[in-house]
Amino acid sequence: MSEAGDFECIRLVISSGVAVLTLNRPEVLNATSPAMLRELPLALDRIDAADSGVRCVLMTGAGRAFCAGADLRPGESETDNPGRHDGGYGLEVYYPPLLRRLQGLPMPLVTAVNGAQPVLA
Repeated sequence: MSEAGDFECIRLVISSGVAVLTLNRPEVLNATSPAMLRELPLALDRIDAADSGVRCVLMTGAGRAFCAGADLRPGESETDNPGRHDGGYGLEVYYPPLLRRLQGLPMPLVTAVNGAQPVLA
């Protein structure tokens, strides 16, 4: 098992040809922040490297949720201009290339989506 880490907002563990990519901000239900959106392509670089040995990617969220969406709190979604709150910035700048990158992976991507549990009577 290999921890391919040095990340703050995600975890990446590669073992036996499987990369487990975990969104790791459970205190905010793994809402994406600019830091997380900058880290995900770096993790994908490690996964997609010729010597990684990865044959499949499992993407999940830490804690009780997969991902609550974008973290739109002031300070979390600020652009490169400190003090300027722009919730749409990340949607325009980070998401399209990230989604294209996930779609273009040369190996299967499986998601383990945890979240709201049904109440059974």
